[in-house]
Amino acid sequence: MKKFVVALIALLLVGQFVFANGQQETAEKASGPVTIVMWHSMSGKMGEALKTLADNYNATKTDYQIELQYQGSYSDALTKYKSTAKADLPDLFMCQAESTGYMIGSGTAYPIQNFIDRDKFDISILEPDLINYYTVDGKLMNLGFGRSIVGIIYNVDALAAAGYSDPYAQLKTWDDVLEASGKIVDKGLCEYGVALWPSGWPFEFFAGVAGKEIVDSGNGRNGKVTKSIIDENGLGVEWFSFIRKFQQAKGALTEYTAGGDYLTALGSGQLAMLQVTSSNISTIAAAADGKFKVGFLPYPAPSKDSKGGLSVGGNSTWIIDTGKNAKMEGAWDWVKFCLEFDNVLQWSKDTGYAAITTEVCNSQEYHDVYADICPTIFDGIDALRKCPAKYEGAFMPIFDKHRNLMWTEIQRILNDSAYTPEQATASFVSAVNQEFELYNATN
Repeated sequence: MKKFVVALIALLLVGQFVFANGQQETAEKASGPVTIVMWHSMSGKMGEALKTLADNYNATKTDYQIELQYQGSYSDALTKYKSTAKADLPDLFMCQAESTGYMIGSGTAYPIQNFIDRDKFDISILEPDLINYYTVDGKLMNLGFGRSIVGIIYNVDALAAAGYSDPYAQLKTWDDVLEASGKIVDKGLCEYGVALWPSGWPFEFFAGVAGKEIVDSGNGRNGKVTKSIIDENGLGVEWFSFIRKFQQAKGALTEYTAGGDYLTALGSGQLAMLQVTSSNISTIAAAADGKFKVGFLPYPAPSKDSKGGLSVGGNSTWIIDTGKNAKMEGAWDWVKFCLEFDNVLQWSKDTGYAAITTEVCNSQEYHDVYADICPTIFDGIDALRKCPAKYEGAFMPIFDKHRNLMWTEIQRILNDSAYTPEQATASFVSAVNQEFELYNATN
């Protein structure tokens, strides 16, 4: 009898809890649309494009409304996210693709695969590189939203005058690019031939195209990262040797430390080639203002023997596991909205990010968008599609520190001719391994 009474009380309590929750969610809907808060780092032209998308969403929805909240740079936004109590986190969080490792380990992300399975939503509409990059243990974790392609934006006219009428076929390796840089300068076509984006992140794509891993545990995709392995697989010396070779190449621009200076140099015709992301194409095309045509070349291979592939870059949008069902349903509704044809096309057109669905990528409307701006963007999309899943990039929880330490060593190579690639590798590995050790000890 006592067991029956206890069971009955438990059942009543559960029913009361479910009823209260149901009442709360009904009350939320009864009082008007549910507000879905989204943290993001889109400013300038990209911020305007995101606002346009949100305004279109809000104009067509009655159950949910998106509220955009700008959080500064990706780094600033991630720092705030890490220091915010779970109860105060947003419903959606847009962060750079390389924050995936942290987000997975944070315990705050809700895999969109759960909604996909429940609703039998067809994710085959997504480009394969996005699915490969963001799938962990068989689950798609988020929406790869701002899909960027890492490579070289170039002055089509300058390269053609130097004898490169088909850069995608002619500039397969970095040696090819450096040779082209010399020819451009020798012919007086531009003051500088080529520049690397001033940061630690170009190394990650160098590694992927080289077909070598950065960290242990299968590049962080099979478990906890404990150390860098670039001293063990030769990648470190290969990379820093490339930086030294780049610095010594004719026409190489290395003195700038602020990215804006490089973009200005390219847009003005002072620089012929800039290693950057495809999301800058529209900016460069606007700066060129018809003075020259703009082209795009996927990230070159470190050597003719490289066996890797080009990983996707950019940003992603995560649904946060707030425990508030109405909010999470609204976040999922936003994700689906962002995957509709017209919205994918508009976002790509307004930002320069590559389209994230195959239907849009293959459409005449999308090809028309880039017909005048930069038709060779499709060489980059082709490179992403060809990248095997095993080269889709590393996951690690301290990518920001990894990049900062890498940039420190790159600058030491550039500023000290006596500093060797071997020394740079050893210094970087020692420093970053201390960061991994500290992170693992406190998380």
